[in-house]
Amino acid sequence: MLNRWKGRMAGSGEILDIDRLAAPPVPPEQNGLQQLTWIAGQLSAFPLQLYPPAAKYAAPGKVIVISKLNEWPDANSRDTNITWVNVAEQLAPLEGLMQEALDILAEKRFNANLHYRSGFSLLIPHLARLKSVSQILSAAALEDLHQGQPESAFAKLNGMLALAQAEKDEPILISQLVRIAITHLTFAATWQVLQHDGWTDSQLTELQTAWADLTFLHEMEKALSMERAIAAIEYERFRTSDLPLSQLFDPTGTLGGGGTGLPFLSWDWFSDMLKNIPATLHDQVYTPIWKFAWSHHDELHYCKLMQRMLVAERETVLENAGAKLPARMERIYETAMSPYDRMRFAVAPLMYGSLSKAFERAWIAQATAELTTTAIAIKRFELRHGKTPNRLEDLMFNFLSRLPIDYMDGRCLKYCIDDDSFLLYSVGIDGKDDGGNGDQSRGSNPNFQNGQDLVWPQPASELEILMKWSSMRPATPERRRR
Repeated sequence: MLNRWKGRMAGSGEILDIDRLAAPPVPPEQNGLQQLTWIAGQLSAFPLQLYPPAAKYAAPGKVIVISKLNEWPDANSRDTNITWVNVAEQLAPLEGLMQEALDILAEKRFNANLHYRSGFSLLIPHLARLKSVSQILSAAALEDLHQGQPESAFAKLNGMLALAQAEKDEPILISQLVRIAITHLTFAATWQVLQHDGWTDSQLTELQTAWADLTFLHEMEKALSMERAIAAIEYERFRTSDLPLSQLFDPTGTLGGGGTGLPFLSWDWFSDMLKNIPATLHDQVYTPIWKFAWSHHDELHYCKLMQRMLVAERETVLENAGAKLPARMERIYETAMSPYDRMRFAVAPLMYGSLSKAFERAWIAQATAELTTTAIAIKRFELRHGKTPNRLEDLMFNFLSRLPIDYMDGRCLKYCIDDDSFLLYSVGIDGKDDGGNGDQSRGSNPNFQNGQDLVWPQPASELEILMKWSSMRPATPERRRR
C-alpha cells in the first residue's frame, strides 16, 4: 500500500526523491559559504550585550529609533548604560572582516552541499554562523547611521538582504526558519534606516527591489517535501535497527540505555502512550510488532498527512490568504484515531506536530516583505512629492507595479494617514482586521510578529522611550517606599 501510494503521488507530479529536491550544485570556485562561515567565526568576538536593540518596542506599534539615541540600558546590568562609543570600539577591529563578508555576499553563490541521506541526524553547522553575520551587520549599520555615514549603512543593509537570500534554495526546514529569522533582523534594520533622511531615490529603489525579491512560500513547501523524503530514510532506520523504540526516541538516553535519539522530536506522546506498559514488554513485544507489522502503516499515515498539509498550503497560496491555513491544518490534526491506530502510528505524530507552525512563519515573513516593500515605496513618494500619499493607489506605476497584497486575507494591505504619519498593516495570521492594533496577541514581549495585526511601526515618542527605559530599571529604596 505504501509503495502504491508513492507511485500514485509520483505519477501526479509529487517529488518524493531527495536528489530531485536538493539544491543544484555550485562550482567550488563560485561557492562562498565556507569562506563566509569562517569569517563569521572571527566576527563572533563582538560582545553579545553590545548589540543595539533595533526592534525595541516602547509601546504597541511604537519602536525606539535607537540609531538616533546616544545610549540605552544594558539588558544584562540595569545599573549601567551602553553607548555608541562602546559599540564603535568593539566594531573597529572587525571592519576588515565585515568588508570581506560583504564582498563575498555580493559576488558569490552559496550551497552547503548537505548530505540529506543522513536523515534527521543531518548536521547543519553553518546556519548559526550566517545568522551571527546578519546580527553584526545590523549593529554596524546602525552605528553607521548614528555616526552620519549613510553610504556605509546602506552597504551593510544590502549585505543583510543578500544573507536572507543565501539559504533560499536549501530545502530543509531549519534552513528556511533561520532564513526567516535573518529576514526579521533585516526588517528591523530597514525600519531604522528609513527613519533617517538623506536617501536618494536610486538607493531606495535598490532596497525596494531587494525586498520585493524575497519569497518564502514556495521555499517552505519544498522544505516540507524534503522533510517527507528524509522521513522515509528514518522509517527504514527504525525498521532495521536493533534498538527498541524507547531508545530511538528518548533524546536523553535515560529511558533506553543510551540511544542517540532524535533531539527535535518530542518523547512525551510516545511515553504517555506506553507509561503503563512495563519497559520489557514494550521493548521486547511492542517494538518487534511495530517494526514487522505496523511500521509501513505508520509511514503511510505520515505521508498522507504530509500530503494533506502540502495540499492545504497550495490551496492557501492560490488564494493569497495565509490566515485560512491554521484552520485547515487544525482539521488535519483533529482526524480521530482509534486505539488500534494509536498503537500503529507511533512515529508519525512525533514528526508532523509542529510543521504547520513553519508554514505560518513563512506566511508572516511573506507579509513582512510586502509591508517593507510598500513602506519603502511610500518613502520614495515622500521624497518626490514632499508629502505622504493619500492612498496606496497613488503609488501605482511610479513606485509600485501593482497594489500591495495582504498575504493574510488576499486583499490589499490596509493603509490610512493621520496628519504627517501613516498607518500601514496586515491583518495578521488570525485574519481579523483589528484596525492596525499592535497590542500583542500572544507572548510576553511586544514585537512585530505577536501583534494583533502586523503593523509597520511608528517611531516612539520621547515620553514613551523614557517610560520604557524607566520600566527596565530596578526600583531604588526611595522609589519602593513611595
